[in-house]
Amino acid sequence: MRPALSRPLLVALLAASLTLTACPPPAAPAAPPAHPAEQWTGTEAKLFDDGIDVGAVPAAPEVEPPRDDSNDHLIGQRLSESDGVFVVKVRGVSREPVGGQLRFKVELVIEGEPLAGRSPGHSLLLFIGPDSPCFGTVRGREAEIIGRKLVMYYRAYVPPKDADAPSFHYHLSGASSGLLADVKKQLELLGNN
Repeated sequence: MRPALSRPLLVALLAASLTLTACPPPAAPAAPPAHPAEQWTGTEAKLFDDGIDVGAVPAAPEVEPPRDDSNDHLIGQRLSESDGVFVVKVRGVSREPVGGQLRFKVELVIEGEPLAGRSPGHSLLLFIGPDSPCFGTVRGREAEIIGRKLVMYYRAYVPPKDADAPSFHYHLSGASSGLLADVKKQLELLGNN
């Protein structure tokens, strides 16, 4: 014979079960729009070049990355054309052989709310092969890039037929205080404050 539960215990259990069922699961972030893949040419290919600014990963972690004038003049365009702009932190870098060549897998964690647009989730993986504009920086600064914060401008494209998620192209900049201030200023000019 099972012992009877006291009335206060029954009330507490009922309240706890109602609390658990009344809280819906957290909503998944909205997927950014996927643009036609053939649009990734010309201006879009320049803005979202899968590249990284010169100097975005200084040798010493306490050194703020210098500004890259050749990319700074594109901040406004990147902001207005991107699906999302956010700060990412490099969680890890690993090497993997692919077809006799070296490829890097870079794990990024998205920090905080997007600076503009939407975030594609909480984390991203970049696969950087020898033909990627980022390859030299990642290969040359493999240890220094881990833990580094970067600003990522992101644009999603329709995936290839055999893929199940949109592909994307991006540009990375060093997350210096000056760059973040310029991003905020450009967003105000664009009316996205």
